[in-house]
Amino acid sequence: MATWVPPQPGLYKVNCDVAVLHGSSCAAAAAVLRDEHGRMVDGLTKKMCVSSPFQGEAQTCRLACLLAHQHNLLDVLVEGDNKAVIHLCATETVPLWECAAVLSDIKRLASQGRFSFQWRPRASNKVAHWVAWACLHDQLPVNWVSNPPSPLLCLLTAP
Repeated sequence: MATWVPPQPGLYKVNCDVAVLHGSSCAAAAAVLRDEHGRMVDGLTKKMCVSSPFQGEAQTCRLACLLAHQHNLLDVLVEGDNKAVIHLCATETVPLWECAAVLSDIKRLASQGRFSFQWRPRASNKVAHWVAWACLHDQLPVNWVSNPPSPLLCLLTAP
């Protein structure tokens, strides 16, 4: 089973994921910033309407980049569990029209630092997945970063 792996010393990692309400355009994005020791440094969530889950994943990747920029971080690894979106962030492949502007923005943000993008299976992206799901279902407390709810705390401290 895949587990979350901390970044190399001196680097930060932002895990991101989206939850989309089945049969709806309602979605919630989550980005969780962690340090080399696995400590949660900060996080962002955003509710949004999306035309597709793919667009939601792209929006979530942009949210991860914005979170890193808010902290003035240069060396950042952005991880997500959507292979296609991560591939588009890391290459010059032309994206679908519905995500072209978002991916252009991601590349602009990433070019201002040393951002790298990596796909990880959902099993190693559980924290971001849980945060997105909880946000979508209005079960995420406002102070979730400073006082993580017990299910989130369990995921953060799991081996």
